[in-house]
Amino acid sequence: VRVGICDQFGNLQASSVEPIKTNNPRVDFYEQSSDEIWSKLCLASKATLAKLKHVSPSSIKGIGFDATCSLVVLDKDNEPLSVSESIEAMGPDKEDTENKHW
Repeated sequence: VRVGICDQFGNLQASSVEPIKTNNPRVDFYEQSSDEIWSKLCLASKATLAKLKHVSPSSIKGIGFDATCSLVVLDKDNEPLSVSESIEAMGPDKEDTENKHW
């Protein structure tokens, strides 16, 4: 996850990066946790803002998001739903098998 703060002219003033885990249980199959992405986005946003001591959060006029995420699946109760064939296909990190995006 990458976060940057730009001035009104588009000049980058500060940035931060928070790595996220990518599971690759089989060829051409990649998964990431949308919960982890959101958590890392929050961390990177706070870290970037902290680098600009002279910038008040209330002075920020806009926020934009972009992601390579193609799908986040939730069930009828808005709970994470894996669309994988089976949890075993996910590899050793079974605790991270819910709430994936592809």
